[in-house]
Amino acid sequence: MFLGDRVRAYASAGPLMQWAQYEESSVLDDGSNSGFGLGVYARTGLEFAVSPNSLVGFGVRWSDATVDLGGDDGDLDVRGVQLAVTFSQFY
Repeated sequence: MFLGDRVRAYASAGPLMQWAQYEESSVLDDGSNSGFGLGVYARTGLEFAVSPNSLVGFGVRWSDATVDLGGDDGDLDVRGVQLAVTFSQFY
């Protein structure tokens, strides 16, 4: 939604496919694995028009997913907050 002529606010939420890589190094054992999982996310932010077809923005995203690492490694819970700086150009 545009707030005036030069600022756009947005919010979204939905399903998420997450990839994660796990590495462990200890005196007794070394190992690594990776996999895909499913979860959810929510995101919000502001974008500012820098030209008629370009936006620069700042956003915050929260996500929560469970990734299956396979084998004896089981599942890895991946959750947290991410901060983003964006650049969008449209035609």
